[in-house]
Amino acid sequence: GTETAEQESNTDEVEEFAADLTMEKQLEERLKNIDAALQKIESDAYGICELCGKPISIERLKANPEARTHTKCL
Repeated sequence: GTETAEQESNTDEVEEFAADLTMEKQLEERLKNIDAALQKIESDAYGICELCGKPISIERLKANPEARTHTKCL
């Protein structure tokens, strides 16, 4: 009865906490990538693939402005 309901509530809280941590980690990574893109804009390196040095297509940058590589280097 009461013990089972409490266990289910605790399980729900743990699952929600884990989901929140995952979301937080994803948002932190995205922010890091955005900051890197802004630094690249300041140094005229924006839109250049970090792996091969070739330009990243404008279509890719429109879809993902913080892209660090073009699709061939993924």
